[in-house]
Formats: sequence, C-alpha cells, structure tokens
Amino acid sequence: MSQSHDAIIIGAGIIGCATSYALGRKGWRVLNLDSLPACGYGSTSGSCAIIRPYYSTLDGSAMAYESHFYWKDWAGYLGGEEIDEKGLINYVNCGALVMKTSLNGYLQHAMELMDALDSPYDQSDLAGFYMAIGTSGNQFKNAPIVGEMMAGLIEACENGNDQDQNPIDLHLQHIDRTVTTGFYSRLREVNQDSSFSVLG
Repeated sequence: MSQSHDAIIIGAGIIGCATSYALGRKGWRVLNLDSLPACGYGSTSGSCAIIRPYYSTLDGSAMAYESHFYWKDWAGYLGGEEIDEKGLINYVNCGALVMKTSLNGYLQHAMELMDALDSPYDQSDLAGFYMAIGTSGNQFKNAPIVGEMMAGLIEACENGNDQDQNPIDLHLQHIDRTVTTGFYSRLREVNQDSSFSVLG
C-alpha cells in the first residue's frame, strides 16, 4: 500500500466515503481512517435513509433535492452495477409524509422553497402516486384488508376513475358487507366526535 496520500479523511461513514470517492475521481490518492471495523458504521448504520428536500433554507433544500438524483441513478454514480458482486442498494422513490399544523406554519415556508426548486411536494396529487396513511398500532390489525382496498383503488384509478369524485366501494367478503372508501377520503369532513388520538 502506498505510504503517500494527497488527503487523509478522518471517518469512513457515508460522508467520509463520499468525500473520498469524489476526490478519488479527481485523481487524488486518499486514505480514510476510522476507529470502527468497517465503512458505514456509526451514525450511518442507524440512518433511516430518507432523502427529503424540505429544510429551512433554500440552499439546504437545494442540496438535498440534488442528492435525490444521485440516489436515483446510484449505479451510474458509482460506475456500474458490476462494481459489487453482492449487488447495489435499491433506491425506492417513496416520498415522505409531513403534517401541516399551526406549529409549522402549515408548511408555507417549506412549500415556497419547493416551488423555487421545482420540487414536487404533494405527491398525493401526482399521477401514479397513491397514499395509505396510518399509525403502526392502529393499522397493523387492518393491514390485510387495507391492502385489498388499496389494490382496488389503484386499479380503478389507473382505469380512469376519479377517487375524489367517485370513491370506490369495497366488499368485505367475510362479513358480507360493502363499505365506501370515501370514509377515508382526504376531502372528508372532520369528524368532530373523533378522539383525535390517531393520525391517519
């Protein structure tokens, strides 16, 4: 191994490795040093790995939104699928949910930043995106039938149905009852008798 380096980077997490990689592509000889046994340990290994562009500043949001395109073409960024015999990670363009509340100004500032960057922020209004939202405790028990409901809803919308104007009906085969999916509509009126203990 060469004993001469153009740069020594302290840390081999995601930032240290990305910096080393970028310098290496410029022809630098780089050495990463880390007290942990391998790359990607520490805070990197505990990350939820969500790429989100909504931050408090335009430049911070721009940096985050730009990174989305690197992850979207991860193989191209690294130089091809074949560089790792175990395969590369698969980026899932799933989006993220942020609740509009009076405490965050109903996300007005964040939406202004997204508009300035031409970044989509209401994916529930984008063709091909469907949302099913629930808390883990509440919706875990309902997951099988919610899956059936979402499959029917997606199929209907892909065939031209407007779910907002014409919510589909769902037949519950085991109890022989039909319910309207309008009960879950994003346009439904708030039930003032709700306990408001569950988000969904």
